[in-house]
Amino acid sequence: MNLLPAIRRRQDYVPAEAVDGGVGGKVASGSMWSGMSVGATTLLQFVRSMVFARLLDPSDFGVVGLANVFTYFVLIFTNFGFNSSVIYHRSLDRRDLATCWWGNLGVDFLAALVCIALAFGSRRFMDDPQVPWVITLLAMQFMIISLGSVNAALMRRAFMFRQITAVSVVGGLVTFAASLAGVALMGWGVYGLVAGMVVGSAAMTLMQLVLMPWLPSRSFSWRSLRMHVGYGRWFLGINIVNYFNHNIDRFFIGTMLDSTRLGYYEYAIGIPIRTATELGRIVNGVLFPAFASLQNDLAELRRVVLKTMRYSTLLVYPMLVGLALVAGDFVLVAYGEKWRPIVTPLQVFCLIGLPRIAFGGLFPLCYGLGRPHLPFKWALIALPLNAGALYLGLKGWGILGVAVAKIFLDLFMLSTLRTEIMRHVGLRLERQLRAFSPAVAASLIMAAALTGARLAGLGGVASPLLRLLGHVAVGVAAYVGAVALLFPVEFRFLRGAFGRLRRE
Repeated sequence: MNLLPAIRRRQDYVPAEAVDGGVGGKVASGSMWSGMSVGATTLLQFVRSMVFARLLDPSDFGVVGLANVFTYFVLIFTNFGFNSSVIYHRSLDRRDLATCWWGNLGVDFLAALVCIALAFGSRRFMDDPQVPWVITLLAMQFMIISLGSVNAALMRRAFMFRQITAVSVVGGLVTFAASLAGVALMGWGVYGLVAGMVVGSAAMTLMQLVLMPWLPSRSFSWRSLRMHVGYGRWFLGINIVNYFNHNIDRFFIGTMLDSTRLGYYEYAIGIPIRTATELGRIVNGVLFPAFASLQNDLAELRRVVLKTMRYSTLLVYPMLVGLALVAGDFVLVAYGEKWRPIVTPLQVFCLIGLPRIAFGGLFPLCYGLGRPHLPFKWALIALPLNAGALYLGLKGWGILGVAVAKIFLDLFMLSTLRTEIMRHVGLRLERQLRAFSPAVAASLIMAAALTGARLAGLGGVASPLLRLLGHVAVGVAAYVGAVALLFPVEFRFLRGAFGRLRRE
């Protein structure tokens, strides 16, 4: 009897109007929680990749990578930027939220049907009978995510990043457990791996529905739909262009080489680039609502941008630099001898991740300032140049050439999009470079310490595991010591931020 009033209360929920005050503190707290989320999910991803590297063949991961290339292409037509519009607009009513939810659901359902139909009708995928069924499972995953998409947007709008971290970590644990059960206990092979992703997405969606007190009603407004599509249409264009820019490398490898080498590529790109991408996705979730709130206060916005650059690089740079230096032992210990071909591409991807982390807030900065056309413009211009660089890299040096060529897109966007949006914000390049100089200096000291330890005898240790543990211990001590001695202000801030997180 009490269920119906509770549902109606959730349907009547309307978020408070976005305000400018207190955003800096919310960004600091949200960024720290996001950093914890990245650390936890990266650790889970590492453990997961280490386990499944021994249970499955590289070609299995090539199948999933090829299926993802196709699935992501169809599903970029979903959403239409509804969730971004929920975050951007300062005032929303009940019909706005319901309209965005129904719009998401309708478009996602149609996209999933098209995705499945094309998968089973394409001769390219019928050459490998596993791919259409993997695509079907992935389409189900995205449908499940759609059910909680507006709740997730409302959580970001309200800076509920402690709860978002909990959702991410629980989803990762459930995905790992379900995939392990499907592969190791049920013997489902690659299907078990993907089924685990579906179960994990269902767990995350359920948590979002519980933690954010909103449910959709039957309200729908064509006027509201036009408003949200009007803002979100640029996101559709950006998603289409970004899809090609970020997946054409997999398409080239999958069609010009084979699924085994695509599997090697997926594992090489896994930790460094996906960590950078995941950090970008989560931090962007913090920055987008912050920048949208500060669109009329450029002085505070500049302070938030610089602070984000400084502390995101301090947290992530040591991991990428350290992984590049110990990649050989890391691959042997984590994945085994059969994965040795990924060592050099892995090192290249670690270096590519550095500029991506340093300037990771460009897209949400454009979105929050109401200029989503800028990322679309520069990404579209970069598309043919990026495709040409990747093709030439593959023809010349295989997957290593693709790895090297992949840095072109980041450098192009930094020299174009960054210049244009930072000129609008009024933030000079030298101030940006100073923001991540502590991370660069401390990482160089760590690299010197690791090199010295290797020359002093640690490199002669016979066991790869003992060498790896020794290098990790030296690297952590050198980096933390360098930050504490040379950058005490930043060290105290990070220590205080972690202390506040424990109290929360």
